[in-house]
Amino acid sequence: DRRFHASLIDALADAGTRVIALDMFFQKENQADDALAAAIERASQKGSQVIVGVKGVTDFGQPKVPLPPKLQKPLDGKWGNITVGLEYELGSMSPSGIHWVLRHVELGKRNTEGSRSPDGGVPVTPSLILQAIMQSSHDRSGDPPQPFFYENESPQKVKLLSKSGAVVREIPVVDDEMSFMLS
Repeated sequence: DRRFHASLIDALADAGTRVIALDMFFQKENQADDALAAAIERASQKGSQVIVGVKGVTDFGQPKVPLPPKLQKPLDGKWGNITVGLEYELGSMSPSGIHWVLRHVELGKRNTEGSRSPDGGVPVTPSLILQAIMQSSHDRSGDPPQPFFYENESPQKVKLLSKSGAVVREIPVVDDEMSFMLS
């Protein structure tokens, strides 16, 4: 229920949470969209950034399914792809049954419409995980750093760049799909 999510956002923002990541899709309009949009705006005013998942992105860096109209403005640029090609590997048996182990996560997808960074980095449409890192990697008054993929560096990496082009954070990846290995 989106009213529950609005209440949760208010409570987390009141507690000073910096980034609130909702690992879910908001694809269809809902009568509680006004309440959710208002909670997202209140959280932003308190310095908390709310980000949500989208179900796939186009090569042009846009959600395949747009956010509901009333949520588009408060969530402008604050979403991430959560269909990121997770790979699972059968792990050990546990008393409750089979145990699965997450091996890697794609941090983003190349954005063919975006501009390269001054030093040649490829623009990236972020996954929800990368969007959370972006939102937590800057001071609350400025814009979040933007992600770029550096495929010709060894190791390959995703760099988060500030508006001035300064590197805010580097994240090593293991392949052209921008996979981040979890251990």
